[in-house]
Amino acid sequence: MAAIRRHHYRWYWRLRPVRGVWGREFDKWLVRTTGVSAILIQVSLARRLPWSPALLLTTIGRGSGQLRSVVLPYTRHGDSFLVFGSNAGGARHPDWVLNLSAEQRTWITVGRRQYATTARIVGREEREQMITTMRAGRPHVDDYETQAAAIGRQIALVALTPQRSR
Repeated sequence: MAAIRRHHYRWYWRLRPVRGVWGREFDKWLVRTTGVSAILIQVSLARRLPWSPALLLTTIGRGSGQLRSVVLPYTRHGDSFLVFGSNAGGARHPDWVLNLSAEQRTWITVGRRQYATTARIVGREEREQMITTMRAGRPHVDDYETQAAAIGRQIALVALTPQRSR
């Protein structure tokens, strides 16, 4: 009976290392070197969501001034990369959104390419157009917005625009 269970959950044992602090660090390395996020693949499989491409966002910490990196799913909109500061519909914004409020200079890694970007939280006028683009590839965005609205928070939609070379 134990052999049947182990065989039935074989995929879980292969994905197990991408959990916890070590798993997040491994995922950052994986996105930097291959452009693929194992954690986002794992979440897509577990929640039966469409796969989303990943980027590695590096911000400057608002208090420490140190570089902080996070792996995020993104959607393209023209030249910009759109990311959703949902924090899974939680009560507060994720730390990286708060860091962007203090310093708009960021760096992203997409598909092993690095870009210096300027981040801005999208205003109300543009939000509806851009959120429609985001919903097309990620329908679960509506669930996060509903959860956040229930507690009185509007989720930050952030546009990361690559800077032109000088």
